[in-house]
Amino acid sequence: MKKFKIFFSVLFICLGFSTLAHGEAQSPIYFNDKLINFENPVIREMSSTVVPVREFCEQAGFTVVWNGAMREVIVLNDEVKVIMTIGNNNIQVQSKSMGDYDVLAMLPPQINNSVTYIPLRAVAESLGAKVVWRQEDDSTHIITDKKAV
Repeated sequence: MKKFKIFFSVLFICLGFSTLAHGEAQSPIYFNDKLINFENPVIREMSSTVVPVREFCEQAGFTVVWNGAMREVIVLNDEVKVIMTIGNNNIQVQSKSMGDYDVLAMLPPQINNSVTYIPLRAVAESLGAKVVWRQEDDSTHIITDKKAV
């Protein structure tokens, strides 16, 4: 019986560490007050949030394009084109109103379990959105002038 208790204690500790190591975020993300529902986990690393690009873009009304030959993910709206390369923290922004410029993200775009993830704050702000984190409920709010599609 004692071995049984020790086994389950070790099992629960290992499960807890694996969840913490993966960094899955449980906090909600809103786009113009609409809750974004993710099938794949949202991940937190180094105090940054990375989200599945296609799930986020489809619900927020942005267009996403994958360039497999260059390992690039492109996110765009009517005004801005954001170009990211997997594993590279440098984000290229092509804006109709502000010209071309680069943004350095805390985390690079990455592929986890065949899903492409992008750094949420860097991409949202590059697309002209305001990003607000609310400590009281650990929620992230992305706000634009245009309503989600």
